[in-house]
Amino acid sequence: MTVIGMTPSAAAAVVETVRRELMRHTNTLAARPVPYFSGGTPKWIAKTGASTIAARSGTTVTSGTVTLQKIVDGELSAHQNNGTDITVDAYNLFSAEIAANAYILIAREVASGKYFVISEDCP
Repeated sequence: MTVIGMTPSAAAAVVETVRRELMRHTNTLAARPVPYFSGGTPKWIAKTGASTIAARSGTTVTSGTVTLQKIVDGELSAHQNNGTDITVDAYNLFSAEIAANAYILIAREVASGKYFVISEDCP
């Protein structure tokens, strides 16, 4: 392999690192829907479950399981991987609870990789 500016062993190390990372993420990459971007932050449509996500108390945040959604022919439906809904835990940073069965927008915090609610459907 010829890579300008790299020794063959350094290039092989890069290729091996990329291969390992791809193998490590193969299942999650195939399962995860592609987010949309606004202001440089990836965002997903999601729906809360049958329970609310409690409000933040001071600096203590709570989380709840949400199902990632997609829009198909103008209808919201759950993203699925092999027939199973794709769910993630999303943190509520707001001082009010997030309603049960509500459509929300979530984003992913870069440093920790955790998801957090950025907008809730207003009834």
